[in-house]
Amino acid sequence: MCESIFKSIDKVTQRYVKHVLCVKRYENCKDSIKSMKKYEDKLYIQEAEWKVIYTMPKSVIVDNRVLELQFKLLHRIIATNKFLYKIQKIESPRCHNRAMFIETIEHLFYECMIVRNFWLNITGMWNMYFSKNVTFTCKDIMVGYNLNNLEEHVCENILILYVKHYIYVCKLGERLPQISSFAKYIQSKVGIVLKTDCTNRTDYEQLFEFITECM
Repeated sequence: MCESIFKSIDKVTQRYVKHVLCVKRYENCKDSIKSMKKYEDKLYIQEAEWKVIYTMPKSVIVDNRVLELQFKLLHRIIATNKFLYKIQKIESPRCHNRAMFIETIEHLFYECMIVRNFWLNITGMWNMYFSKNVTFTCKDIMVGYNLNNLEEHVCENILILYVKHYIYVCKLGERLPQISSFAKYIQSKVGIVLKTDCTNRTDYEQLFEFITECM
């Protein structure tokens, strides 16, 4: 039932994505996108950051499904339970992981304690393997990590984009995110990319090595 609802909504949002990509450009759509204002208020994003926020995903990821999800997220057209309840498609706006909280976009990808713990497990393994001290804030997860120094953090941004897509896949399947199933998911995704003549190959190889060794 839930998955069929998302499929019908995805058809609408795919048409919307194509329309926006065809007729709007970053420079002249700022005033017409309410989502940018919401993110600026919630995450303290500066206007000057938006160009790199919109261009970053395409520069680091080649998977169209992952890119499409990030586009929807930036335009706040993700079919959360809050939205589905508002249009009377489901009976409750609450998170399917923790029923006490309303599922907003921020809750789905960051604020839910089950999702937050999943992020902590991922970053904990990442820091241990690479001897780093990386922490991801809500802003990092929603729009990108350390975008002022993107060239040094391509691998982290690839990881974040894949994790978000995996979390969304779990939502559609009404299951909890788990390290074991995430490892299979991302090994498949990155393995396919490495068979191509991809850009950022070193970063993908580094990510594949991390997954193989740590998960």
